[in-house]
Amino acid sequence: MKLTIQMGICLTILMFWGGSLYGQGTPPNEALFQKLQSDRTSGEACERFLKLGKKEADVRKYLTARLPEKIAAGPGDHIIVWENEVRLAGLLRIVEAIPSLIQHIGQVIRQSYSTFSSEEMLRDFPAGAALGEIGEPAVPALSSVLESGDLQKRWVASRALNMIEATAATETLSKHLPSESDPKLKAYIEDMVQRRRAGLPH
Repeated sequence: MKLTIQMGICLTILMFWGGSLYGQGTPPNEALFQKLQSDRTSGEACERFLKLGKKEADVRKYLTARLPEKIAAGPGDHIIVWENEVRLAGLLRIVEAIPSLIQHIGQVIRQSYSTFSSEEMLRDFPAGAALGEIGEPAVPALSSVLESGDLQKRWVASRALNMIEATAATETLSKHLPSESDPKLKAYIEDMVQRRRAGLPH
């Protein structure tokens, strides 16, 4: 009986101190998110969030609640941070971030040496690349860009749609084709539609 009481007291003390320590500290997701906001630690935090977000629902829920607002604010003076936030939204397919990504679809992060592969993968346009990664849920928003965006944004939207394997992406490109005013972009879209319908690499 005495031993049972002593064990109960010990457990109570442990629970009290454990709760106190947690209350004084920063929750794990918040601490990692703070690292994501630092240019120095953003890359490491991004990789950690990427691994956790793919298997832990609470981490994904946390990012879903916070990334759209951060992305909407734009890169400002912290390009690396913003690019990592955008990357997370794309690779974790956070649909709630689509409006924020569309807002910055024409945002150029760097003017790298251009190759066909880099252009197709939208390496200089992370928001466009993220929309392509999100996939079919982004098709309606990308369609709106084709209808009303400037030439650069239409190019990015076309390439993002070409990253999406869904039939809806092919049909969106095909539907836009007659109304595209830029000859080069029109030729690109026509070629991509033909390749996709023929099952060829695109």
